[in-house]
Amino acid sequence: MADLIHHVKNEMTGVQLERVVHVYSSHLHNPATGFNLQTMFAKMMFGLAEAILTKEPAQKASLLLQLMFESCLEKLEGLCAIQAQASASLEKLKETSEDASRFPNDAFFIEKWRPVGSAISTTDKPEDVING
Repeated sequence: MADLIHHVKNEMTGVQLERVVHVYSSHLHNPATGFNLQTMFAKMMFGLAEAILTKEPAQKASLLLQLMFESCLEKLEGLCAIQAQASASLEKLKETSEDASRFPNDAFFIEKWRPVGSAISTTDKPEDVING
């Protein structure tokens, strides 16, 4: 879908461009999708910037670009919060463990701390998840 929108973005109307920005910004915050897709959604939105500036009046174009920027900023703020929680958890585990070298890097814990769509199912044993 992203390829199709990329190829027809210059033929789209202002209303269609606005709808695409709203759809992709909502997908950007969907925790069920992986970071690779969320990155693609952000790239797709910002790839529409030139078309938005040429098709929309200046005031509406600035509102859409501001929406795109704020959407990415909110995503970044959320990632920072998850990273802080994951780092605190990792440090606590390292302090209480005798063998701190057995813990993987921070990226593993950040991915595991994601609320939905994280790597928990691929890294934990089912019985550990059930037993807490």
